Amino acid sequence: MKDKFIDTIIATAIPAIAMACFNFFLLYFFDNSSVLNIGQSTKMVDQYVTPINIEAHGKIDKLRITLPGKLTDKQISTNKPIQVKTANNNVGYEDYTDFYISKITSKSSVQLIINTDKPLENNDIAIDKNGNNISVNYESTVKNPAFEQLRSIILNAVVYFILFSIIISREKRDRKKKTLEIKEGLDILKSQNDKLVQDQNNTIERVKKAEDDAKKRQLLLQAKLHDYKKELSFWRNTIRKMLYKMPDGDKKAEKLIESVTDSLKTYNTNEKNEHEFETLKVAAALLRDSEEKS
Repeated sequence: MKDKFIDTIIATAIPAIAMACFNFFLLYFFDNSSVLNIGQSTKMVDQYVTPINIEAHGKIDKLRITLPGKLTDKQISTNKPIQVKTANNNVGYEDYTDFYISKITSKSSVQLIINTDKPLENNDIAIDKNGNNISVNYESTVKNPAFEQLRSIILNAVVYFILFSIIISREKRDRKKKTLEIKEGLDILKSQNDKLVQDQNNTIERVKKAEDDAKKRQLLLQAKLHDYKKELSFWRNTIRKMLYKMPDGDKKAEKLIESVTDSLKTYNTNEKNEHEFETLKVAAALLRDSEEKS
């Protein structure tokens, strides 16, 4: 929950910060220029007055203003001390006058008043920026501020949408990558678990087979022991019968048998458990037949 909250804050903050940087970029590189506003001519008694306002955000020098008619620098008045010079060469522009505006300091507001006998049309006033970073606005063509604000809102919305889409797309890609990594990890764990289960089953089967083989071998060995004991009993009885034919043969025979038993420590050969050995022998025979068929 905490991680999701942090991700939401980051996803919201990054576009906002990027938008602020974008607006700062626009203001610094595009809106940092000086502004020159040319007003419309207004009749004052027997002459016309045309205002030109300059909002200087940087130093302005050798700004050329071309006006219709033959004018002198005395027909231009300013609210601040600046340099206004009339161009000497107007070849091909006999009906126009060029003025050079210089020495306007940065962060200053200058107003020029042009006095003429006839009204000046905005289209007749030409501005040569001459390398100065300045934008020119004519009052007759000034745009509605509402449209400018709407354009700015739309531009900001488009930029914000693009940035937000990029962030969301990247977040989805990262989430998909993490999901795939988790899935691959789970598949690896499942594969390892399946292998462990298979190994465990194989081990159980091997142990079971080993136990079965041990029981089979034990059964077969007991069957062989039975045969050996039976054969031993046969030879013991045969020797006993031969000794019985001698004087005091029965005592000598039992004494000899006991002496052999004591010497070899084979007391179990005298136990009467023939029925058990017969059962083991039958079971061993069945086991042997089963192994031969398999």
